[in-house]
Amino acid sequence: MAGTERWDDGYDVVVAGSGAGAMTGALAAASRGLRTAVLEKTSLLGGTSAYAGAAVWLPGTRVQERAGIGDSTESARTYLRALLGEDTDGRQEAFLTTAPEVAEFLERDPAIEFEWRPFPDYFAAPGRMDMGRSFVPLDLAAERLGKLASLVRPPVDRDRAGQGHPDAPLSQGRALIGRLLLALTNTGNATVRTGTRLRRLVVEDGRVTGVEAETASGPVRIRATRGVLLAAGGFEGNGEMRAEHGVPGDAGWSMAPAGANTGDPILAAVAAGAATDVMDQAWWCPGVEDESGRACFTLGFRGGLVVDASGRRFANESLPYDRMGREMAAAADRVPAYFVFDSRHGGRLPAISVPGAAGTNWLQADTLGELAEKLGLPAAALAATVERFNGFTRDGVDADFHRGEDPYDLFFADRSRDGDRGSNPCLISVDRPPYYAARLVLSDLGTKGGLRTDTEGRVLDGAGRPIEGLYAAGNTSASFSGRVYPGPGVPIGSAMVFAYRAARDMAGNTANDMADDMADDMRPSAPPGPSGDVPEAARRVITVDTTDLDALRAALAGWLTERLGADRPVRLGGLTRPSHSGMSSVSVLFDAEWAVAGEDHRARLVARLAPRASAFPVFPGYDLRRQFDVMRVVARHTDVPVPEVHWLEESGDVLGVPFLVMSRADGRVPVDNPPYVFDGWLHDATARERREVQDASVGVLAGIHGLERAADLLPDLLPDRAAEAGEDALRSHVERERAYYEWTRRSDGVRIPVIEDAFTWLEEHWPADPGPAVLLWGDARVGNMVYGGTRPVAVLDWEMTTLGPREMDLGWFVFLHRFFQDIAEMLETPGLPDFCRRSDVVEEYERRTGHRVRDLDFYLTYAALRHAIVMSQVKRRAVWFGEETTPATPDEYVLHHAALRDLVAGTYSWES
Repeated sequence: MAGTERWDDGYDVVVAGSGAGAMTGALAAASRGLRTAVLEKTSLLGGTSAYAGAAVWLPGTRVQERAGIGDSTESARTYLRALLGEDTDGRQEAFLTTAPEVAEFLERDPAIEFEWRPFPDYFAAPGRMDMGRSFVPLDLAAERLGKLASLVRPPVDRDRAGQGHPDAPLSQGRALIGRLLLALTNTGNATVRTGTRLRRLVVEDGRVTGVEAETASGPVRIRATRGVLLAAGGFEGNGEMRAEHGVPGDAGWSMAPAGANTGDPILAAVAAGAATDVMDQAWWCPGVEDESGRACFTLGFRGGLVVDASGRRFANESLPYDRMGREMAAAADRVPAYFVFDSRHGGRLPAISVPGAAGTNWLQADTLGELAEKLGLPAAALAATVERFNGFTRDGVDADFHRGEDPYDLFFADRSRDGDRGSNPCLISVDRPPYYAARLVLSDLGTKGGLRTDTEGRVLDGAGRPIEGLYAAGNTSASFSGRVYPGPGVPIGSAMVFAYRAARDMAGNTANDMADDMADDMRPSAPPGPSGDVPEAARRVITVDTTDLDALRAALAGWLTERLGADRPVRLGGLTRPSHSGMSSVSVLFDAEWAVAGEDHRARLVARLAPRASAFPVFPGYDLRRQFDVMRVVARHTDVPVPEVHWLEESGDVLGVPFLVMSRADGRVPVDNPPYVFDGWLHDATARERREVQDASVGVLAGIHGLERAADLLPDLLPDRAAEAGEDALRSHVERERAYYEWTRRSDGVRIPVIEDAFTWLEEHWPADPGPAVLLWGDARVGNMVYGGTRPVAVLDWEMTTLGPREMDLGWFVFLHRFFQDIAEMLETPGLPDFCRRSDVVEEYERRTGHRVRDLDFYLTYAALRHAIVMSQVKRRAVWFGEETTPATPDEYVLHHAALRDLVAGTYSWES
């Protein structure tokens, strides 16, 4: 419609809707200082999100990293590609690369906290997480919200009954909405308006400039100078639109709150020229019908069987709910369907229903024939179906639909009644009268068809062009997952991502992290953007290993079964490589479940594999036995947080290479690719938090160096059993480095002048008194530690452990950070100049140990030399794998050759 000059109110951003996506978009805009209005049609906030369990499917974030489950962006990419096909419009990749950024942005606010909880992905496809990758909000005390709590929609059972919140903390979806509301309010830049129904979009000169809405006081026109975000759910509550677009099910069976989600924003956008897509789709689920005719979202069937109008089964009842809903929608005689179970469940529904099904609407009979008569089903067919099903329960194999063969099926299985079943806990006989039947209808969690959008959430017209000033997310937009529901929390997670990207686009500053304006004043100005905006020169494609994970899973499971003496084959789940896995070895993360003598065990573990010869190893040898022994000694004799190492396999008979297995620590790691100076939790921490990380990390070095009788406890660390004098240990170490350099030249003979000049410099500046030798970590750097908050909770990567002067570790620790910092400054980004400065590290180390640090210039140059040799081999490896070309000059094999030249010349500045 044509605009006029009269406005009743004005904001930078107007958001229609108040679910998880809408509130995330509003928070993202308000956090950038944009005046933001949230318009909610009903009197309560949260929509269907408030009813939800609030699983959030955002892969590869620091939430999963803290939990140590082995999730990664790459594994999720593999999974989505397998399910959805190629990323034709870029939205898959936009979702994947932005998910970690969204999680970090949200958790940066003290009002928002998440934790991972197991809930399997929905399809057996490459990249799947058998125990799931979604996370949930922590419960929120109502007192923290104060009067705002009354704005959050109550749980579905109480809301349908017209009741408010129970006297308990807000949980699940209510906790998510409550936390987002609290964070949004704390920005001081947001206004929430309930009872405001969007009717039309105001379009001026082809641009959406505001909205017209209805309120109890009459119509209002609200201006939006930056843009309008439509995130007010789908049209599941609009029977006419459902019929027009052929959406199976019924508006009365939807889980949407009464009176909500009637498609108003979609209709308004279509009137403004917007295109739509997948309008026949929804996020389906079975629903037990209650006495009022409404549906109760039903999942996790732990018994019984489901039959159609013919009295026969038609699907695996334990399927994920959307997949079961699609099976119901596939034929007319499956809606309604009937969930048949017996008295062994005590008259309770052997499934999860939301709201809880009361049972008063169930039919009951003493025989299956009587039950069939009450249901109007063929009695003989129902009896034959139950008889065949009971046969499956005895054999433990569902020959018809394979129930109980998938991790999702088993996740909800009731394992507490072993006497009622055979070997398959998902198959429970139906043979104890009386018998029960609940009517199942086709419910949904919302429609998933809507406005066509691009990667930034911009609404597109029929020609595929963005409509200026108009954005959409969540169920108001056409889902990027199309006709597939990949895993728990995809609706909420994708709504959050694209609402966030929309707000970022409206703010006109996609190059910077949204939380920069919230950071500590001591932080450098204009830091580089998050993962999507890290300079390309800071990214590296690094091939570590090409091990087939499926083959590794089978071999590792068999080895563990024998090693543990397990009652049955060990089950491995969540098998994946971490995205930040190192270059010298291969780490594989997995969950293991087993039983010994009838007692169940579970563990989150890491297998560390020696590199294969085909992987072009970085080091000439990889002594896992030494690592195993060192980790055990350090764990036993110091307070250094070393993961427990369980088993060592020194032969290559199992996996082709030696490997060790250790416990997995929960926490987060400052990753190397792209380096943490550009992005991530450490980059986004306050100056105070980074100082805490730095000082605690220096404390780790002090703890390692404080190990008494290191040479006696670990006699193999010096190959020639040199005396404990630092002179002997240092000389031995330098000679080994010289031999390592010659080893890297074995295939091409290339001499690297900057490295050889540095060796000469060492001889000319040899310390007069290196001091006693202590245990050295070797690869001493923050990237080899897992942190819980700002404290190390696991110290990893012990392959470079040796004995020598303690300054060797200090030099490596300082230089390895400075190596990344120099890259940041070379690319004209601030990096982290306040972190791990030479003077600060020395001061903290001397404070903790009482040792006066000596000759640090020597050890810093030696660290740069040692790293140069490693980098030259990494460069050769990249050339070998076809990821880079042969350098033009020998010195260019070393990424930091200019810095090493300056160190040798004495012109390098440490305190810039």
